[in-house]
Amino acid sequence: MSGAYARSRWIQTLTTLAVVVSGHWLGHAADGREWSDASGQYRTDAELTEFKGDTVRLTKKDGATVSLPLERLSENDQRYVMRWMPERIATDVGNVSRFSRGSEQPWVVVFPETHVSRLGQIEIALMMFRLHRDHGMRHIALEGHVEDAPADAVWFHTMPVGNRLKHRVAVRLLEEGEISAAEFMALICPKVVLMPIEKSAEYSIEMEDGAIAGPIVYLFRMALMSLRDVSDIRKVNELAADKEKTTELLDYVIKADPWTAEKHKLLTQDGGKILQAEQFIELVEAIEERAEQVGYEPEKEERESLRQFGEFFRARDAASETMVSATATIAQQYSRAPIAMSIGAAHVTKVCMHLDSRNLGYVVVQPRSLETEFGQMSLEAFVRKGKKLSVDVNKIGAWLDDRGEVNDQKKPPPVLSEHWLQAKSALYSVADLVAEAAAAGEGRRTPPFGFVGKELDLGPVRVDPASIKIVDGNVVFKVLLFHGLAEERREGDEDDMDKWSVLWGRAKYVGEEPEIAEEEEYDADIEIERMLKERLTEVSEEPVQDKGTEEESEDHGGPRSPVDREKAEDSERAARGEVTPSARVSSKTIALFSRSETAMLRTAI
Repeated sequence: MSGAYARSRWIQTLTTLAVVVSGHWLGHAADGREWSDASGQYRTDAELTEFKGDTVRLTKKDGATVSLPLERLSENDQRYVMRWMPERIATDVGNVSRFSRGSEQPWVVVFPETHVSRLGQIEIALMMFRLHRDHGMRHIALEGHVEDAPADAVWFHTMPVGNRLKHRVAVRLLEEGEISAAEFMALICPKVVLMPIEKSAEYSIEMEDGAIAGPIVYLFRMALMSLRDVSDIRKVNELAADKEKTTELLDYVIKADPWTAEKHKLLTQDGGKILQAEQFIELVEAIEERAEQVGYEPEKEERESLRQFGEFFRARDAASETMVSATATIAQQYSRAPIAMSIGAAHVTKVCMHLDSRNLGYVVVQPRSLETEFGQMSLEAFVRKGKKLSVDVNKIGAWLDDRGEVNDQKKPPPVLSEHWLQAKSALYSVADLVAEAAAAGEGRRTPPFGFVGKELDLGPVRVDPASIKIVDGNVVFKVLLFHGLAEERREGDEDDMDKWSVLWGRAKYVGEEPEIAEEEEYDADIEIERMLKERLTEVSEEPVQDKGTEEESEDHGGPRSPVDREKAEDSERAARGEVTPSARVSSKTIALFSRSETAMLRTAI
């Protein structure tokens, strides 16, 4: 059986689940309602206009406002506020799937994800940004973040460029899949802290290459033993003789036996059934029991693969309680604001169970794309991400991270402290600076476009303004790349050529002539949300990985992308005479770096 087949069929299984929906659906908050305090003695009609930290602001009909701690409201009003908040942050990009008030503050906002989904990460980033901006969230409990492992963004915040450019670079890294939603928040919000909630002993358990197919091997062997019909045996022999029909052989044999067909359908998620971590464990135990019943004696390697598979999911299942325990400690320390919790969707049921056992209030807000295949990174990109490498396959990231062959299935660890990410961020920043300056208008079209020195020294990257040239409509410039983290640069390193490499960058400004706004005119609250929505649309319109284009999917009656569905809904609203959303704004600046072109050559100095 092909290992590549098994891996491709299983990556999604390892990172998704069906979220159990409970509680009541949350409708939009009414314009006004009656509020009462905890004693029930005081009542007023007002509209809930803000809930930040642990403070609620109510606006009366005459415009007067009153602010008070959440705990001073009645139990019903507290519950109303707790439901109002997640619904607002989920507008257009998420769904509130589970809610539990708990007995007291603090509360946890759980964001389940599929680790391969770039689209989902952008949706979660938008919700986390709203949670921070509007409700004071400052701490993110992050799966994959192990104790004593660095994951801060001080280097990004101290990079000598304005917030406008930093935020643009952070959005680009998020869109590419280089960083997660939680890491994006750490980049754009200096006050947001990523909190480790994993134990190294649990997180470090991995499967060897091929072990991921362990259960399917058992199913195949047991199904093969059950074949009795002559026509089935003849068909199997025909398929086995053709090496290019391995996948067809596997499917035919497994589906010949009802029991193995049922288990295979669960494992491969055919029919939309997506498993949770504990369900994988139950399947492994059922397969072992069945093998004993039918007299199947696996080879040593087959037995070891299934053992590793079970051990991996037992560790991830145990991690659910570990992560809740750590998150509860964080919530107790920082009780004045909601705590975000970023986890793989396969942990949701157990995480909610453990939150309930601690009587902690929580809400599960899932991205709308949780169970879709749109906007996913490639298999190759994901397995590299698991080893803290760039998702670039043949681009600048592939060169910066000095990668080797990798294999991983868990939620990838944060990469904020990796040299390649710091260097890539600086490269994108330099490219944007130069491209924007080159296109900024009359009087600045001649290299070096007003740059004279330190403006283009961004820690791990330096550009000599004298090297800037215009070639075929692109701005070309010489880049010196430091062999280490930005904070490792010391005085005198500029002259030590053993610590630097040289490459050439190309940048091009795309779109209308830029209007370079002053930094003080930049409104981050508005622009970050706008950029995220723009990227969300662009990623939604990408074809499904390895499944043809969206147009082909529609021709065959397959699923449509979120954007296509939204366009259809807009058309229906327009037919009813309702107002439709305005068209998106296209991005303008694109930094072009390609290792395959002569403008991107590494040379020894």
